[in-house]
Amino acid sequence: MKERSMTIAGMLPRLLIASGLLALQLLWLAPSTCAGDRTEIARGNRHYAQGEWDDAMAAYKQALEQGTDPVLPQFNLGDTHYRLQNYEAAQSAWRHALRDEDPRLRAQAACNIGNALYAAGDLEGALAAYVNALQQNPTDLRSKYNLEQTLERMQMQEQQQQQDQQQEQSEDEQSEQESSSDQDQQPQGEPEEQEPETQQQEQAEEEEEREEQPQPTESELQQEEITHRQQEQLLQSLQQEEKDILRELMRKEMPANRKVEKDW
Repeated sequence: MKERSMTIAGMLPRLLIASGLLALQLLWLAPSTCAGDRTEIARGNRHYAQGEWDDAMAAYKQALEQGTDPVLPQFNLGDTHYRLQNYEAAQSAWRHALRDEDPRLRAQAACNIGNALYAAGDLEGALAAYVNALQQNPTDLRSKYNLEQTLERMQMQEQQQQQDQQQEQSEDEQSEQESSSDQDQQPQGEPEEQEPETQQQEQAEEEEEREEQPQPTESELQQEEITHRQQEQLLQSLQQEEKDILRELMRKEMPANRKVEKDW
């Protein structure tokens, strides 16, 4: 089995990343690495230590083209993709190391894959990756710490979801109570119909016309009374004449002491 020496790049003081996980591990040179690989990997590591991600990536890609062992440059290339937030590309690069013979290298690759999944928001995937890393190397404290951080974050998210659900339920109940209260406050029955404006105007106009008409004088009232009496007298006279005429007609049609002749 090939021997490889592994350490954190340059023993940088970047032990923690923004997400709270322990930093990625960068592979250093192995005694079996050829001259071309050693030169490009060393150059890439220097750029990586300075935060020059694009230059580091170019050097690692050059090492892949010149060397025969792709594990080291691929591993460090995955670290560089991670720094550029290319999480899918980082996982793809680290998976090459998952097939390596060294269980410690497999554990490091699995832990880094967990970090990429964690950063992408896939907490369940990250948790499975850290478990895989500890299975490969139970003494890997970095994987253990990251696993604990992931479990803690998952618990916090679950509590937040429960709080959001309770708050939403409380808001729905409050909305229902307000709606019920508004219905209780509404007036009962039909409102009385108001008289149309047009009818009010017509009544007002009729009253104005009656007020504008002149009132009859006393003499006019007396004249009206005389005329009324005359009309009543004339009517009584006509009725009496009709009665007299009717009686006269009856006498002519049925004369008194009329003899009835026998028809025999």
